[in-house]
Amino acid sequence: MLCLFSFFSLYRCNDNELKIQQFTEEDKKYSENFESYNNFQFFYDLWKKQNIKSYHFIFNYIAQAPTKGRWEIFVKDGKVIKIISNTGSIYEGNNLNLKTPFFSFTIDSLFAIASQSYKNNENSLFIITVKYNEDYGYPEQIKKIPIKKDAPIDQSFAFLIIFFEISQN
Repeated sequence: MLCLFSFFSLYRCNDNELKIQQFTEEDKKYSENFESYNNFQFFYDLWKKQNIKSYHFIFNYIAQAPTKGRWEIFVKDGKVIKIISNTGSIYEGNNLNLKTPFFSFTIDSLFAIASQSYKNNENSLFIITVKYNEDYGYPEQIKKIPIKKDAPIDQSFAFLIIFFEISQN
């Protein structure tokens, strides 16, 4: 299984899907995790309640990586059907495959990344901050920010959703 981006190292890459993290007893030891978890759960429930399966979004990926930049993703019935890459390349149909960056990247993927926001502990080198969309609930901004001097700066990143539109099937 190939995990292309540094943020994927936070997650198990089974079935090419990012997984939402559980809120564990260990997480409950740190008070800042409660607020992050409650926010996550509120907005995740709001997103799920809306049952939006087809949409189009544009995001800026800020990172020290070749995949940094503006990406545009089209999702139909919960599956990515088209990507316009940071270089302007268009991936759809047969050329949308495992080798395509963000080939299965949906709003649910953003929630999986956002679920790291309540996994802080005394050994954390980074903190994940999340700002959610008040209307639909999806994560509008996700930032991985170093909080210790020895945190590798090249592992920081940010996702900034700059456009979101619900599509008609």
